Amino acid sequence: MVLAFKVKAQQTPQYSQYKSNYFLINPAVAGTKQKIDFRMNSRMQWQGFESAPFTSTASFHTRFYKDLFGLGAHVIQDEIGPFKSTIVGGSAAFHLIFPDVELSLGGSGIFSFSTIDASKITVQNPNDELLNLVSSKSTVENNVNVGIFLYNDRFSFGLSALQFLEKETELFDLEDGGVIKSKPHLNMLVGYNYSWSDDLIYENSIFASYVFSSPMVFDYTVKVHMMQRAIAGLSYRLKDAFVLHAGFYLGSHLQLTYSYDVLVNKTRKVSGGSHELMFVFSHNITHAKNRFLNERYQKIL
Repeated sequence: MVLAFKVKAQQTPQYSQYKSNYFLINPAVAGTKQKIDFRMNSRMQWQGFESAPFTSTASFHTRFYKDLFGLGAHVIQDEIGPFKSTIVGGSAAFHLIFPDVELSLGGSGIFSFSTIDASKITVQNPNDELLNLVSSKSTVENNVNVGIFLYNDRFSFGLSALQFLEKETELFDLEDGGVIKSKPHLNMLVGYNYSWSDDLIYENSIFASYVFSSPMVFDYTVKVHMMQRAIAGLSYRLKDAFVLHAGFYLGSHLQLTYSYDVLVNKTRKVSGGSHELMFVFSHNITHAKNRFLNERYQKIL
């Protein structure tokens, strides 16, 4: 007899640096940075757990045709134990330009390549019938992400839905199970920048993510940009972790930021926390006029 049961959980990667990774969360971000924006991110989650989640990403987006359109692409690789997923996506956005604010509407098409390696599955009983039914298998699935993004250099507000279409992917053959059902992931971001002097810029942001029948993820982050040379910050993820951020600028267009999650949930007894490292290259190529009437914080990458 084979027993099957349902498990409900978040299906998309988690980022401590969600604001810097926001293009991966909201396709409307395509073209909202500078003319060229390239980012790489690596996250090692729950250190101390065997086969803990490891996520690596790369993304690029740009703006063209009188700054009315944005295009971008991204690759996300997520590994959790025997499960490995690679997501490749292309994004497009249309920008409505107003005197001191812009509204971007975007969407992306994604292809997910998922693999489960049965050789990495450990069962208590080697003769369990389930082991014979689970074989290494690869699947390909497509889906779409949608989003809107209202912003200037001081304020930002975004809404997005990842995996907007509900899909079913069969990873292994079971009479009643073995199927992963993708659910829409709803996300919201609110951000505000302010300063008392040009040498210290305070970047505030709130991020919330919700998946049906799963606990809501809620983050608050404050970062201080010091003389456009160094970055320090602190986040709190509700009932999960405090996050320490530190980084520095490498010239005018490069940025390197590290984040460390200090867990406050039950896993803190067996995990050494999570590490995340991000590299950013963002450049206008040509000198451009200020896009907003009261622009002050255009160098925040």
